[in-house]
Amino acid sequence: MPPSPKQPLGLRIKELVQHFQFFWWIGHCTVVISTVAYFVNFVLWRSEEAAWWYYWAYRGAILSYGIVVYKSYGLPSWDWDYIRSINRDENIFYLALALVWHSYPPIIAASGPRAGTKPALSGLSKSIQTWVNTYYEGAMRIVSFTEVVVITASLIWNIILLQVPLYTLLIYGFFLRIRYHMNQYTKRTFSDLGQRFDTWLLPPSADPRIPPYVTKAYRHAKTAVAWFGQVHPVRR
Repeated sequence: MPPSPKQPLGLRIKELVQHFQFFWWIGHCTVVISTVAYFVNFVLWRSEEAAWWYYWAYRGAILSYGIVVYKSYGLPSWDWDYIRSINRDENIFYLALALVWHSYPPIIAASGPRAGTKPALSGLSKSIQTWVNTYYEGAMRIVSFTEVVVITASLIWNIILLQVPLYTLLIYGFFLRIRYHMNQYTKRTFSDLGQRFDTWLLPPSADPRIPPYVTKAYRHAKTAVAWFGQVHPVRR
């Protein structure tokens, strides 16, 4: 139960901070505030300050997802059943990805906000619950688009500039593959993108001035992505 409003403020705060939900919310706020501060400093060419906020954004994400994973599975274990169960949880991959990005130099697109799964925890403050319910849906749509489009494009660009190794794109590809099968927002983003590119690049809706080799290259790319993700595209 949330703290009673009739209790003294100090006692209510003491009871609130005893619940994991509070720290999960703190992690979320840290991600949002740090991300905004990072982009502000990035635009103002304050590289040291931007890097400081970049790492704090991922510390907030690690805190939030760490709490979700802990509440779901408890302390880490080398037991095979434990490993098999966490392997099917997308929060594990978000936590792992946050740890990976935290270990690399700042990549601008990778610093977008991460909206974690809402943990089923007791002792939830009504104001926190309202905040989560209000912004969760929209945040997840933004996150899915950022994951599929913005971060992927940024990774490719940074690989071209030799800022990150090539294998990071492969690792991220496996992450997106898992996200597609586990998350409805990611699946919707891929579907929307596929429909848009089909309209732009495939007949009869495509502009007739588009060269045939572009259409052919797109068909091959679409088939390759579908094969990698074990998704069967609709032939057009």
